[in-house]
Amino acid sequence: MRPVLKVIAIDPGVRKCGVAVFIDGILTRAATVHNPEQVQRGAVAWDSMVAALGPLVCDVLVIEQMQIDGRPPREALAVQFVAGLIVGWATAPRWYCYQPRQWKGSTPKQVTRARLLRDLSPAEVKLIEKQGHDAIDAVGLGRYYHAKEL
Repeated sequence: MRPVLKVIAIDPGVRKCGVAVFIDGILTRAATVHNPEQVQRGAVAWDSMVAALGPLVCDVLVIEQMQIDGRPPREALAVQFVAGLIVGWATAPRWYCYQPRQWKGSTPKQVTRARLLRDLSPAEVKLIEKQGHDAIDAVGLGRYYHAKEL
């Protein structure tokens, strides 16, 4: 009997992160985790966001890596700093980073969502029905990992 594979995929942000949990390739949780610190910037906000995620114990961590896409560089760097803290915080023997252009190209969010809904089981669709784009991006990121790496 082979061991269970737990994968956590995260769409990082300074004020909120999308999180998707997969057990043996099946989506079991999708959520947007909000940072309780909504005023401070810098290290205080970054640390607060990572702590809000709680323990990240998994076999594989998949996280989105920032790309230069027109947003102010300071904002992109702050998100990338949060991503780095998440990688350090997680208990995962393996981790993968993908830029948005790798896992979804330049596909608009509504098209990405429609494709996910088409490809997920009814039980998985129910998990993301009321989720915002952050959680849905985490699901897409996790599915990309499963298609590419396994």
